[in-house]
Amino acid sequence: IPLADYYIIAGVIYQAPDLGSVINSRVLTAVHGIQSAFDEAMSYCRYHPSKGYWWHFKDHEEQGR
Repeated sequence: IPLADYYIIAGVIYQAPDLGSVINSRVLTAVHGIQSAFDEAMSYCRYHPSKGYWWHFKDHEEQGR
């Protein structure tokens, strides 16, 4: 069983990352993208006790003026 994998680019030897590190990086990138999208969606959500929830998009008001 090999301890590590290596690759060579332009005469320089690099150690390849293990599978766990690659999967961890990909999952973290995906979760960050989903979290950013959720945060942006939540920035448009408004609530008032008498009105309930609604969406407030600033771009539509600026285009109407």
